Amino acid sequence: NKLRHSKTVSIEDPVSGDRIPMHMNERAITVLGVSFASTGGTSVVISLESATTIASGTVIHSDTCATSTPEWDVTPSGTAAVATDRIIMLELGTVTGTVDLLTVTFYYSED
Repeated sequence: NKLRHSKTVSIEDPVSGDRIPMHMNERAITVLGVSFASTGGTSVVISLESATTIASGTVIHSDTCATSTPEWDVTPSGTAAVATDRIIMLELGTVTGTVDLLTVTFYYSED
């Protein structure tokens, strides 16, 4: 059994276009799932990415976080395997309404 880890970021007053580094992995990892919730506003489009720079990356998971329906342990929709020395980035797409707080957690195991 591999150890499971998680990294969480909470963003007050998120805005469209924000890019937030969540983790820098020193070993290859497998993203097991993503959970997210927000308060206030209507929704936030989120993308979790594996990147070599903070400017762009490969999408691991994209979803819409609606304030009325927090989701937990969402299976990644893209490539879950992440090579060594990558930045796990959270990119915010459209933020609808005035979102007060967005919390995103990704769960992973080291390969």
